[in-house]
Amino acid sequence: ILSQTLQATVAPREVLTELLRIADRAIVSFPNFGHWRMRLSLLTRGRMPETPALPHQWWSTPNIHMCTLRDFTDLCNDLGVRIATSMALSDGQRARAIDPQRAVENWRAEAGLFLLSRK
Repeated sequence: ILSQTLQATVAPREVLTELLRIADRAIVSFPNFGHWRMRLSLLTRGRMPETPALPHQWWSTPNIHMCTLRDFTDLCNDLGVRIATSMALSDGQRARAIDPQRAVENWRAEAGLFLLSRK
């Protein structure tokens, strides 16, 4: 399980590859940098966003590889990783099943939660 940690690793591609080398399945969650609040903050303030999901200023954040849901699914495709299930997490609401390739989900989900396996 990589809960809110993949984006804080130096080499997320290698971490994901190794995780699925040693396990049949993996659960990965991360903050979605494509969420509308983050986009709005960049657009209106011209600064890196600070939100409940990303509460640190840019210079003190543990996150070094921010991504969107689509970025993550592209990485999974590049690595030949199967996405068995994907869920959106937002504002303390219940997780809901999503198709992470749909553009609207990149806007709506504060964080993504994925169940992965090898193809």
